[in-house]
Amino acid sequence: MKLLDSAAVKSGAANRTAHSWPPSAFGTMANPATSLLLLATWITLALWFNAAPGIDIAISRFFHDPLCAHVLEKCARFPLSQYWAPQWFRKVMHNLPVIIAAAMLCVLALEFRFGRTLSHAGTRARAALVLAYIAGPGLFANVLTKNMMGRPRPSHTDIFGGDLPFVPAAQFSDYCPGNCSFVSGEASSAFWLLGLLVFVPARHFRKGLVAVGALAFVTSMMRVGFGGHYFSDVVLGGLSTIVILSAIAAVQEQARDRLPVIRISQSRG
Repeated sequence: MKLLDSAAVKSGAANRTAHSWPPSAFGTMANPATSLLLLATWITLALWFNAAPGIDIAISRFFHDPLCAHVLEKCARFPLSQYWAPQWFRKVMHNLPVIIAAAMLCVLALEFRFGRTLSHAGTRARAALVLAYIAGPGLFANVLTKNMMGRPRPSHTDIFGGDLPFVPAAQFSDYCPGNCSFVSGEASSAFWLLGLLVFVPARHFRKGLVAVGALAFVTSMMRVGFGGHYFSDVVLGGLSTIVILSAIAAVQEQARDRLPVIRISQSRG
């Protein structure tokens, strides 16, 4: 009887420890239903862009100089790519997410080194963001889709003065062997920055959302303006990171009640 009572006390203590974890800092983004809704939105948009390729062509054509396409070898078919200010902005935004993700990884390492665990909401959020950066811009965008889908970039297609045929979004082809157009890695990284808003005080959240959202949008559209990506590439690239971040946060939230019990049992072994 005493053994049962002792086991019950230990079990109750473990459960209290588990439930003492604060909820995810990502709020409704950490809800599995939200993750599924975002995934369904991504798939729907991919099918829509595939069925309506004229959207990509029309938007890229807005930035294209048709008189330049077949005239001079050094002529800029997408003139925006020739100005120093957009080039400088692109370099900054290309490196900024990498620097922030690396710094966040260092902070995580220090937190774990000095005894902080995932029971801390801020630590859990940082872990989710680092994992999302690795899985989103790192793996999904730059390793998988860009090297497997085979979609030629706008500047390489015959519509805009290149040699390769146009391929709709979310469609496999053999025309591009690697580092292709679908999806945009830079848009994926830029929209990852939205996850940093989890550390912004609630009273400043809307301002931060507008500022970071505008930054991500301009960065993404600049890739379209440079002839490096179609509009669908940047939309689906950016949204893919949000889907992945939401999924990781949801997994953390579902595991929230189990992790402390695992940690307690390991410490006793």
